[in-house]
Formats: sequence, structure tokens, C-alpha cells
Amino acid sequence: MAVWAFLPPEDQAERRLISDSLKVGKSRFGWSTEDVNDLTQPENHWTNANKKQMFLLRVEEDDWIVHVNVPEHNRCMAARVVSTYGFDEGIQCPDGRIDFRHRFEIDTTELVEFHRRGPAVVPKVNLYPRQRHHQIKEVDAFHETLKNLQGGKTANLWLETDPTLGRLTELIHEYYRSKKLEAFLAKAFRNVPGVEDVKEPGQQGGPDYGTDLIVHYGPRPLPNVTLVVQVKSYEGLHKDIGAVEEIKTGIKRHDADAGMIVTTAEQIGKDVLKAIEAAKESLGVPIELLASRDVSRFVVRYAPELLFEPPS
Repeated sequence: MAVWAFLPPEDQAERRLISDSLKVGKSRFGWSTEDVNDLTQPENHWTNANKKQMFLLRVEEDDWIVHVNVPEHNRCMAARVVSTYGFDEGIQCPDGRIDFRHRFEIDTTELVEFHRRGPAVVPKVNLYPRQRHHQIKEVDAFHETLKNLQGGKTANLWLETDPTLGRLTELIHEYYRSKKLEAFLAKAFRNVPGVEDVKEPGQQGGPDYGTDLIVHYGPRPLPNVTLVVQVKSYEGLHKDIGAVEEIKTGIKRHDADAGMIVTTAEQIGKDVLKAIEAAKESLGVPIELLASRDVSRFVVRYAPELLFEPPS
């Protein structure tokens, strides 16, 4: 059983339409305005219009779908899936277009709505998708969250853990700036399973061509994969799209299989998120964003010892 998180449309009225559809038994996903978007037809599978929606064919009965920021910001609606992928007439949006024709039947008796930062949510459940969708890996924690919601319980240590992670990222930003932050994160990347080597071109004194770290993965989990990483030390809002241009340069120069932007900022500007999506589309490679509390979670998971070392 898998748990999927869907990122909502930007338009608030469209979020309400998705909410209304859930209440009558249909979970919907956008980018599906034309008949050629119908994934039930094999000839449509690998067109440019559909390749990023192919994950929808992996959703199975008894999986769960969480619509993040639906019906409004910081609210979530989640339900158990009772059918595999389907394509229908969709819904009419406020601008007159027909969209959200990708759909799954859901069990309305198990439909739940909750605040994504509420006390029932187990902290390790990632309800902050950086892309249009992601898979929530901590399935047991998600089901614990559902039990908490049903029983009116508070997740263990939620009130203490979430603010602490935010403060920890602030401290990382405070103590490790620029090249120091790159070296700090390089140590954590070296502990990630499957990583064979981490190079730090930014530490050599010359131009790094948009690449602070080059992470090479070995036979497991992926064969000969190169990830380039751009590191930014920010506080507050990260709205500069320069990091996106730099990661594009790094991917091209090193013929990388993927890119990642790491920023200590608490919030990410919409222009940055749009630029990342555009870069992924133009380059045809995944580009991940690791920000705010996720930075401290990454360090706690792979290199907790670094938090007890004096800043170098």
C-alpha cells in the first residue's frame, strides 16, 4: 500500500472544486484538458504532455491520496482509493476550461480533512511536496496520523519536534555560511546509503560552474548516478531564482542525472518553484528542493554527530 501527496492548483477556486469532487467520491489530478491526456490509451503514454503524469498508473486500490492545501492553504483532505486510474469528463474551471480529468474513485466514508501542521500529524509524515506530487514514504506514520485524527489524539512530541527542527535549521544557517555550509552538508551526503563519492568543487578556489557538490551513487540504489547540488544559506524567504540558473549550469556541465538545491530558508518564493519546474521540463532531469526543516531532518538522519561538533 502506498500513500501519495498531490500538490494543489494555485487558484483557490480550483482547490474548492477538487474538495467538492472528493466529497462525491472522486480524487482528481490536473494537467488533463485534452483527450490526448487520457492515460488509459497506451499510445498516449510517453508524449511530452503526459510523461510527468505516468506515476498515476502506479496508484492502486487501497492506496491513500492526500490533497495538500485543499480546500485551502495548510488544510489537507485524504481518502482511500477504491479504483485504479480513470479518465472522465473532468470539471469546469472558473476560467472556462475543462481540466482535472485524471481521476480515482475514493471511499467517501473514510475521507478526512485536517490541518497539515495540526497536533495529530506525526512529524515524519511529509506533507510539503516540492513537486506536483510525491510519495509519502513513512506509511506507518501516516496510518498513525489517521488513528490520531479518528481518536482526537496528539502525535508524540509534535509540539516540541517541529519548532525544534526549524530552530535547528536556523542554527545551521547561523554557524555554517557559504563554503562552510557546503563542507558541512558534504559530510552528511557521504553517509547516505549508496553514495560512493562526494566532490566539493567549490572548495578548490576556482569557479564551480553552478556546482557546490557532486554526489556519485554506485550500484545501489541506482547504477552510476551523478547528482549535482547547489547550496544556499538563507534566512526567511528565498525568492532569488539564481540558484535555479546555477543548478541548470551544473547539470549541463557535468552531464548529471539529477540536481538538488539545498537552502536553509524558511519559505520558498513562488517564482523559485516555477523556475525549478521549468528547468526540469527543459532539461528532462529531476531537480529536488531541500529547504527549511527538511535540511535539519536530513542532517539528523544521516550525520547527527555533526550537530555535536564545534563549527569548523
